[in-house]
Amino acid sequence: MICADFLVGANLDNGDPETLLFSMTRFFKFLPEEQRQAFLEGLSEKAS
Repeated sequence: MICADFLVGANLDNGDPETLLFSMTRFFKFLPEEQRQAFLEGLSEKAS
């Protein structure tokens, strides 16, 4: 995933954060449902 983000120029150092968000959203859609749920649970744990 990091390599794909690099290829589209999505990095936070000098790139556009919107591009990174777009890239992450697209990759999320390719995850199987079980991994999507695990990812979302991990996000909600870190937000707490």
